[in-house]
Amino acid sequence: KGYSQEQPVSKKITDSINLKDTYAYTLCVVARDSQGNWQDFTFASKASWNLFRLSFTGKSSPTASISDRIFKDDASGSTTWTLTGLCDSSLGNIAVGGSGLNATTSVSCAKDGTWSLVVNHSGTTSPYLWNYEGTVINGAKTITISQLGTPVVSTKLYQASYLAANLILISDVKSLSDAMNAGFGTADYAVQTADIDLTGVSLPYVIAPAVFEGNGFAISNFSSSTSFFQTAYTISNMRMENVRILSSAVGAVLGGIAAGLAAPSSIIGAFTSGSVETTDNTSMVGGLIGSTAFPLIVRSSSKARMSGGNRLGGIVASISFGTIAQVFYEGQITASITSTAGLLIGLNNNGTIKNSYAIGSVTQTVSGHTAVSGSGGLSGRFIGGAMVTCFVNATVSAQVATNRTDFIIGNVGGGTVTNTFYSSDSSCTFNSGTICPGTYGTAKTSSQLKQKATFTGFDFDSANPVWKIVEGVSSPTLTWQ
Repeated sequence: KGYSQEQPVSKKITDSINLKDTYAYTLCVVARDSQGNWQDFTFASKASWNLFRLSFTGKSSPTASISDRIFKDDASGSTTWTLTGLCDSSLGNIAVGGSGLNATTSVSCAKDGTWSLVVNHSGTTSPYLWNYEGTVINGAKTITISQLGTPVVSTKLYQASYLAANLILISDVKSLSDAMNAGFGTADYAVQTADIDLTGVSLPYVIAPAVFEGNGFAISNFSSSTSFFQTAYTISNMRMENVRILSSAVGAVLGGIAAGLAAPSSIIGAFTSGSVETTDNTSMVGGLIGSTAFPLIVRSSSKARMSGGNRLGGIVASISFGTIAQVFYEGQITASITSTAGLLIGLNNNGTIKNSYAIGSVTQTVSGHTAVSGSGGLSGRFIGGAMVTCFVNATVSAQVATNRTDFIIGNVGGGTVTNTFYSSDSSCTFNSGTICPGTYGTAKTSSQLKQKATFTGFDFDSANPVWKIVEGVSSPTLTWQ
C-alpha cells in the first residue's frame, strides 16, 4: 500500500492502518543513514500477521463448554445440530468440513457476516457427522471452516448415542483415579481435557465407560501387569504413550489400551507406544487390544513393542469377524515357542483387514521345535476373512522346521488376500535360513514400494482419498496421519 512519511528513529511509529475484518498484512520499515542512503527495500524489516473474522460462534465455539457441544442422538436417530459462525461476506462462500464431517460443504456467507450449517447425526441426509461405511462412531469430531484460502479454524463436537448422557471430565490424575475407583457406568461419557502422567500411580482394572474420549491428549507412563481397561466399548482419540505392561499370569489377555472389546465396539484414533509383554506362553498380546469379536478399529496405530505369549499382533492379538481399516503398526514383535504372530494381527478369524500397513520385524527365537501356529508380516494366521489393499515391509524369522512362516500371512486356513504387497528386499526365513515361499501377496522391490503405480486398488485420488504418497521418496501413508 506504500510507505508513510519519513520520521526520526527516536519517534515511535504510530501510523493508523485501515484494517479489514479478514485480511493478511505485512508491515515494512526501511531506514536512511546520516549520509542520506536508503536501505535496500529487499532488506526492509518486516512483520506479518493475519486478521480473521472467520470463526465459530455460540455452542459451536471451541470456547463453549464440552457439555454444550455434546451432540446427542435420540432414539430415532433424527437429531440435528446447527453450526454457526462469523465470516467476511466480501470473500464469498466458506468451506465447512474436516475429519468430523462426511464431506466438505460449501456454505453461503450472509451479508451480515454470519453463516450456519445444519448437520445430521448419521448418514441419512448430507451433510452428517463422519462415520465409517454407515457405522456411526461416537466420540469427538473435528469440524473445520476456511474461506478463500485462509488458515483453517476448527472446533469439536462430541458425538454420543442417546444412552451416553452422563459427562465425566478427566483433567488430571485425581479425576481419573476417582472415576476409575468409582467405576464407570455404561451410560458414562468420559472426556479427557489435559495430558496425564501416571508415573508411580496405581489404578484399578476396570470396564471402560460407554465412550472414553481422549481428545488427543496423552496418558503417559502407565505401568502395570494388566491393561489400562479390562473391557472397552468405544475408544476415541486416545493416546497411551510409553505404556509398560508386563505380566506373568497364565492365560492373560493384554492390550496397550484394553484386554478386550465388548461386541460390537469401535476404536477410532487410538495410539499406543511402549511395550506389552508376558512371560507366559499361553497369553494374548496386542498393541491396542488383546482379543475382540465384531469390532470396528479404524484410523489407529501402535508403536508398542511386544513379546511372549501365544498370539501377538501389533494392533490386535486375536480378532473374530469385524473390520480393521486405515491402521498401521511400526515396531518389533518377539514371539514364543508355538505362537501366532503378525505385525497387524496375530489370529484373524473371518475379520476384514484393509487399507493398512506395517513396518518392523516378527521374530520367533526358540529353536528345536517342529510346529508353529504361524508367523507373518501382517498376520500370523488366517481362518477365513479378507485382507485388501495393504502392504508390509518387515523382517520375518522363525527358528522352527515349518513353512508356516511367510511375508504376508504365515498360516492360512481360509480367506482371501487382494491387492496386498510386500518388500522383496526384506528377509523372511524359517528353519535356520529357508526362504519363505511368498505364497500370498505380491512381491515388490523397495524402489517399487515408493511408486504410486505399484499399489493397484489403493485410493489416492478420490474426493476423500485414503492414501497419500511422495512419489519416489517413501511408501504410502494414510491421509489421516
